[in-house]
Amino acid sequence: MNIRQTIITITTLLLLPVGSVWAQQGTTWFGDTADGQWLAGIKYGKMTNDDPGFEDADAWTLVLGYQFARTVGIDGSSSIELEFTDTLEASRNTGIAGDNWDARAYGLYLSYRTPGTIYFKGRVGILWSDIRTESNNIKLTSESEADVALGVGLGILLGATQNINLEIDYTQSGGDHDISLFNVGGSYR
Repeated sequence: MNIRQTIITITTLLLLPVGSVWAQQGTTWFGDTADGQWLAGIKYGKMTNDDPGFEDADAWTLVLGYQFARTVGIDGSSSIELEFTDTLEASRNTGIAGDNWDARAYGLYLSYRTPGTIYFKGRVGILWSDIRTESNNIKLTSESEADVALGVGLGILLGATQNINLEIDYTQSGGDHDISLFNVGGSYR
């Protein structure tokens, strides 16, 4: 499946439940009303694989989430965010010319943002990654794993109604690959 087909598939799968939720009046989540706003965004950054010999890869991320209106903590906000990350091909230092790697990652996170125009962000979730290696355009391996991921970030709210979030964030997963993501991006609510 190429990148274009992947984007179309992910977008379709994400928008189908969104349409059904919008169509319902008085939607509840776990028995309580869940007033809030949908958010969509894009990020660009680096993905690091801590395995030996893997160089950092450029990565872009699509974000779809739901920010709850009810405040939590000390007047902060919470959201559920689904992210799809795809990397551009990067080199592996194996001593063989043409050794490369790339990855796709899917994350589901519960995020918390502190109150204020400038805010801190923390998140916890699950990151599923599929790392592929190749040598001279011949696929060598494809390894998948799902792990707990933790992240922190810093953001600023923009716009007359403060519905644009610009953020810089770092997310780290555990497991065999120890994938980390460093991103700069924005979302619109």
